[in-house]
Amino acid sequence: MLKNLWTAKRYLRKYKGRLMLGAFFLLLTDAFQLALPQIIRAGINALKTIRDTGTLDRIVGGFGPFKAFVDLSRYTPQLGISLLVAAILIAGLSRGITHYVFRILMFSNARKFENDLRVDYFNHIIRLPASFHDRTKTGDLMARGTNDLAAVRMATGMGILIVCDVIFLLTGGLALMFWTNSALTLKALAPLAILPILTCLFGRPIKRRFEKIQSKFSDISAVCQENYSGARVIKAFVREQSERDKFRAINRDYAAKNVALAKLRSLFRPLLFCIANVSMVIVYWLGSSSVMAGEMQIGDLYAMQEYVVILFWPMIAIGWAVVILGQADASMKRINQIMDEAPTIVDAPDAVPLQNPRGEIELRNLNFTYKGSSTPALSNINLRIPAAGTLAIVGPPGSGKSTLARLIARLYEVGEGQLFIDGQDVTRIKLDDLRQAIGFVPQETFLFSESIIENIKYGAPDADEDALRRAIKIAHLDADMASFPDGSEQLLGERGINLSGGQKQRVTIARAIIRNPRILILDDALSSVDTDTEEQIMRGLRAVMQNCTSIVISHRMGGIRFAQNIVVLKDGEIIEQGRHDDLMRLGGFYAETFRRQQLEESLDQTD
Repeated sequence: MLKNLWTAKRYLRKYKGRLMLGAFFLLLTDAFQLALPQIIRAGINALKTIRDTGTLDRIVGGFGPFKAFVDLSRYTPQLGISLLVAAILIAGLSRGITHYVFRILMFSNARKFENDLRVDYFNHIIRLPASFHDRTKTGDLMARGTNDLAAVRMATGMGILIVCDVIFLLTGGLALMFWTNSALTLKALAPLAILPILTCLFGRPIKRRFEKIQSKFSDISAVCQENYSGARVIKAFVREQSERDKFRAINRDYAAKNVALAKLRSLFRPLLFCIANVSMVIVYWLGSSSVMAGEMQIGDLYAMQEYVVILFWPMIAIGWAVVILGQADASMKRINQIMDEAPTIVDAPDAVPLQNPRGEIELRNLNFTYKGSSTPALSNINLRIPAAGTLAIVGPPGSGKSTLARLIARLYEVGEGQLFIDGQDVTRIKLDDLRQAIGFVPQETFLFSESIIENIKYGAPDADEDALRRAIKIAHLDADMASFPDGSEQLLGERGINLSGGQKQRVTIARAIIRNPRILILDDALSSVDTDTEEQIMRGLRAVMQNCTSIVISHRMGGIRFAQNIVVLKDGEIIEQGRHDDLMRLGGFYAETFRRQQLEESLDQTD
């Protein structure tokens, strides 16, 4: 039943010693709790003995399993009763101390477990390839790493505690009940035979309903994340009411599923209470008859009813444990679905370092198709970019330009023998070395909620001030940074929302330049800046490009005329290739697009 939760055992092994120590103190706690009814039982019986005989002789040996240690007949009645009261106080105080210790040990273990699993979950997610993140909602990943992980932590803390407590109390309590009055115990336990049946009837439905709840919570998290991030788009298109209706519907469904689970739980626990109360009725009814018939002492009846009360908790806890462990198993299943996703882009067993990279790139009959697609994104691409050379890639939207850039950075996996860096197959180069040699400016900019300086230094945390100033100057950010209230320490909003599109692109350019990369990839990195700024930035970048291999993807032809080789992609294939002048003479797609853009710029200047 708990096969998914069982996979978490490797995390618990680390804290096995503390778990065993916690279980030991829990055992002591239960022992003191179980001893109290026996002590009080002896006291109650002692009072009757004192009244009838004036001595304690008749209760010698009536102190249950503790008779070997206590012989009250040696004391006066007053002193014997005082000793019993002292024993009650000592047992109660000891139970409080051991109770505190075992909770500290067990719950701290659960938090440590949660920390370890969360760290591994996070580390695993950032190792997964871009293709995984393309098909997985961010909100779903967040829900699994918060709500589901908390449910698993609950099982490793409270769940383990309950299971141990149930075992100790049931074993000890039943043993003492049998010792006190075996015949009455057998009759009182008869209703408990129904417990396994109830557990089977309710356990699986509770788990299934909880799985649906967690799945719906992931949907809610995803909707919230998208709406919070896209709040400006929602307002711009006056879609607030539509999004409110959408959220209300999904939240109503989530509430309905929680109510369905609550109904099941609400039926389960009262049934357990009912069984416990039936046992109590049996003890009182039959026990009272035995006391009146002189077959049983009133202290024994008190102990029996106390043990039934004590056993209320294990009986109720069985149901609670079923719920907690069932929910945790469902949550661990969802976490394992992510943890079982194998990183497809990893170092090969025979991967070698990329030492002193020069930046020569060669593509040999490169083909690539996205997972789930039947149409190739790139077909039969053959290119060679010499070290410190510059390749420009143009083409209509969806032609495979960005795909080619991502393959070079190995953000998507490429087949063996199709892509080479400095003559080495990229699938045989250590990933860290490959990506350390690349400065990548993606088409979609992403900035962290840190200062501008921290975002620029993200790619090179140890960069010195000279490298920082140089990167800022080349990206033409100096004037912008001077205009901010906090200058270069200006904190950015989520995804750099308080910057313009052009400013964000220039920050990402500076972030790539500061690494002093051997391969620089600019994926439409200047699409949000004006033509004049683009020309100024490109002039600064040419000095950088003299020392590294550069791949420039652009929809503006005017900014790439200097490239040593220009490739035109269409439907994933190279349809034109050459220098600017050669392509203009060819009179194909490149020439036509270039002339149209020149005409549009002339008209804009006239306006």
